Amino acid sequence: MAKIECMEIKICSSVKNTSFKKEIVHKATELGITGFISTEEEHTSFIHAEGFAQALQNLLSWVSKGAHTSNDRQLTVTWENPTKVYEKFAIAKYMIPSVNIPGSPQSTELEKETNIPKAFSPPKHVALIPRGSYIWAKLRHLDQSKGYQVTAQALSGLIPTLQELKIKYFSVIIFSSLSWKLPTKEVRNLLDLIYRWIDSFQPILNKNKIKFTTIGRKDRLPAKLVELIKKIENNTKNNKKMNIVFAIDYSGRDEILRCINTLIDKKLPRVDEKSFSTALDTSGIPDPEIIITTAGKLSLDDFLPWQSIKSMIYSSSKYFPDFTPEDLKEILVKYFKRTKN
Repeated sequence: MAKIECMEIKICSSVKNTSFKKEIVHKATELGITGFISTEEEHTSFIHAEGFAQALQNLLSWVSKGAHTSNDRQLTVTWENPTKVYEKFAIAKYMIPSVNIPGSPQSTELEKETNIPKAFSPPKHVALIPRGSYIWAKLRHLDQSKGYQVTAQALSGLIPTLQELKIKYFSVIIFSSLSWKLPTKEVRNLLDLIYRWIDSFQPILNKNKIKFTTIGRKDRLPAKLVELIKKIENNTKNNKKMNIVFAIDYSGRDEILRCINTLIDKKLPRVDEKSFSTALDTSGIPDPEIIITTAGKLSLDDFLPWQSIKSMIYSSSKYFPDFTPEDLKEILVKYFKRTKN
């Protein structure tokens, strides 16, 4: 069965053709392709196209040979993982900076080092702050819920690589306590997506011997989500191959305050680091050696403040839905080389 693929084209031309966008929409629609076309800057267009391989090749041929661009045009073509969130092909209303285009002025990524060294020694715990889904969706003229959906897909796509590299613990913030400040409808949609995503996650967890754990508050979450979380935590508690930790309704400061109140209730005569750590949500989970952030931000934003005292922070300039397993490998190789020396 033919699979949906994704092609991205950056077109630089000295000729400004105002009808080109309409022409590309007509051609893409004719070929059954979904996605968008946008303007990055004057004389530079960006096309994100998803469809069957032959249709995409036909579109590329049409773009390359058509009369709509000048003889000095320059095309850069990349192939990416399809998001499958577009219902049609349209003109994006927003100015879109380069996304996953090599050589982009906004790209700060170094040449990738994704070959895993033979002597590679994996960190025990990798933590992730997946930023950028809102901007990613906005720049593509998509509803915010689509950004969350693709973020969930991208997170799931990292698991095989994490297992391949024998990462024992992987924690990711899914819903921070600050998320309650979002519009009510958006919060409801996000929590509903989290429910559906976790529910669909169950077969993968048991098949791959992955233990599922959550950290954060549960008293403010919908009852059906709490019930599902408890069910899956119980069903996967004996899995030993890997541990996935979802931070849901999580705030590091709140975690510390709850920890202090727990210790006060226990009336301990003295508190040290060990007793304090055992009262945290992450009790029994090693501190992360690596914390990865995306969208070019380095701040931890209240994620694991107690546990991150010795963590190395790595930032990717990509918005998270575009963060790939290859990007993850690149960071882990850099970590290995840095700690080896």
